[in-house]
Amino acid sequence: MDIGFDLGLDVGVLIAAGVAAGRYFWVSFSNRRAVRWALYAEMSALGELISRRMFIEALNGCAAQIKNGEAVAFNFQVTVPKDYNTVYLTHVAQLGSLNKRETMAVVRFYQLVDSAIADVAPTGVLAEANDNPEAFEETAKILEDAMAILTSLKPK
Repeated sequence: MDIGFDLGLDVGVLIAAGVAAGRYFWVSFSNRRAVRWALYAEMSALGELISRRMFIEALNGCAAQIKNGEAVAFNFQVTVPKDYNTVYLTHVAQLGSLNKRETMAVVRFYQLVDSAIADVAPTGVLAEANDNPEAFEETAKILEDAMAILTSLKPK
């Protein structure tokens, strides 16, 4: 048996295995990065809409006016498209590719936003005349918490 041939074969197999493993890890890294950026893009867009439309300020304003006696009740209704979180729903099975902190933050962000949406939906607690300032404050606080999560995930 020729040792040179065996060594060459072993080295060739090792190189091929190394290239395959490297490709696997590169594809895995690229997919993880793509999922992270896609989710952050959608979350940023939602955060921008919350800020531009001044939902938090409006909710707190309703609560303040009820508390001050300037208003008896308010109705606060927003129609949100069912597909507002398409990117999240598309990548939910890949959340495990993110690190633990990111995964928890992304899920928590969407749960908070879903809760606020339920409050202001046509059948929500704030959609009909509501005289409870705490209900408006609670929804505002939920959105503030979602915005804080978004800030904490901002890429460096």
